[in-house]
Amino acid sequence: MKKYFLLASLITSLVSVAPSSVASAAPPSGKVIVCHRTHSVKNPYVRITVAQNSVGNGNGKHGGNSHDQYSTVLFPSGKPNPNVFNLSVTYTPAPEKKWGDIISFTDTAGNALTGNAAQVAGLNNTGIGAQIFNGTGLYTGLCKSRTPRDYYEIEVIEGGQPAADVLADMNEFDADEFTSAKSSCGGSFTGCAASTLGTPTADAPTTTIATSTTTVTTPASVSGATTTTIAGATVTTVAVTGTTVKGATTTTVLATRKLKGKLWIDANRDGKKDATEKILSGYTVTVTADTGNSSTQSYTVTTDAAGNYEIPNIPAGNWIVRPLSLPSTNYEKVFDTDSNLSSADWVVKASIPSTGEATADFATALSAAAVASGATDTLGAAAVTTTTIELAASKAPNSITTSVKSLPATGSSNILSVMWSAICLLLVGSLIALRRSTIA
Repeated sequence: MKKYFLLASLITSLVSVAPSSVASAAPPSGKVIVCHRTHSVKNPYVRITVAQNSVGNGNGKHGGNSHDQYSTVLFPSGKPNPNVFNLSVTYTPAPEKKWGDIISFTDTAGNALTGNAAQVAGLNNTGIGAQIFNGTGLYTGLCKSRTPRDYYEIEVIEGGQPAADVLADMNEFDADEFTSAKSSCGGSFTGCAASTLGTPTADAPTTTIATSTTTVTTPASVSGATTTTIAGATVTTVAVTGTTVKGATTTTVLATRKLKGKLWIDANRDGKKDATEKILSGYTVTVTADTGNSSTQSYTVTTDAAGNYEIPNIPAGNWIVRPLSLPSTNYEKVFDTDSNLSSADWVVKASIPSTGEATADFATALSAAAVASGATDTLGAAAVTTTTIELAASKAPNSITTSVKSLPATGSSNILSVMWSAICLLLVGSLIALRRSTIA
C-alpha cells in the first residue's frame, strides 16, 4: 500500500511541474525585417520592418516577382544566388543598379514565416546577402535603418531616381519606421513635399531642396537678426525697421538646375570621349517632358564648337533627350548615357533633381560594313579652341589690355594692309610737322 502511495505522489509531482518546465513559443509578431534595396552604390539598402502579409505577394511586395526581376538587367545570362549588391561589381550606368531585397527567415519574434511570406522566407539571405543582412565582414553598415528623409535623398541624389517614383516606393513598402512621416503627409507619400519627410541627418547626401539664400553683410552686428532652418536650408533674416545700414550689401544666391551633354564620334567604342576623338558640332538635340512631368515646356538646342550642349534652369523632373537622326547610313549609334554601350535608340531619360544637374551624352561611329567598304568619317570635326593672351601694360586706372588671337590662314593680306596704312600715316604726320617747322 505504501508503494502505491509513493507512486501516486510521484505522478502528482510530475504533473504539477510539467507546465512550468515546457517553454512556450512566442506568439507570431506579424512583422518581418527586410533589407530593401536602393539604387545607390554608397547606400545600397535600407533596413525596414513591414507587415508579414505584405511579403511574397508578387510585384512590389518585397519578394516573389518584385525586385528580383531586375537581375536580368545586370546578369542577362541568369540570376546569381544570392541576387544582392556586390562590392566586386561595377554598377554603371544607373539602370544596372538593381539588386534584390534580402528577407529575414523568421518574423521579429523568431517564428517561421507563414502564408505567402513562407515562399520567400530568407530570400537572398545567404553568402554576401547574409553578411549584408547581419552587418558582418566587408558589408558592415550597408543595411541600416534610415529616416524617411534620408532614404528619399539617397534615392533621388545618389540613386538618380525621380522623386515621384521614390515616394510611390515608400507608399508601397509601408515601413513601420516611416509611419510618422506618412501621417504628416496626410496618410500617403504621393505628392508629399520633401520637407514634410523631416530634416536630413548627417548621413544623408546633399539636400535636393532648391533654396534661395540672402546674406546681409554689415559693418557691425545688427540687433534683431534671426536664423531659421527650413528643411535643411539655412536662411538668415536681418530685421531692420526704418533704418538704412551704411555699407550693407545684399547678395542673393539662387539654386541652379542644369541638363548638359556631349555628342562625339566614339572611334574605339568605349563610351568615353578620348582627346583624339572628333565631336559633333552644330548638332540638334530636343528635350521633352517624360511621364510624370507636368511641364509643358520643350527645348531645342545645338551643340557648340566643342560638341557640348547645355540647358540651364530646366525644371526639375523627368525629361526625354533625343539628338537629331544620323544623316548617314554609314554610322550607327554606339553609346548613350542611360543604356551605355548597348544603346541602339539614342534616347536618354534624364532626371533633373531640384538642385544640381543631369547629363545625357551620345556617341556614334562608323559601322563595320562602312569601314569594310572604305568609307571614312565625314561627320566629326576637331573641337575648336581659342587661346587668348592678355598683356597688362600697368596696374594704373589707364592700363591697357591687349588680346592676341590666332589669325586666319588668309590673314597675310590683312597684315600688309595694316602695315601700308601705318606707313602712310607716319609719312603724312612727318610732312605736317615739316611744314609747320618751315612756316615758323
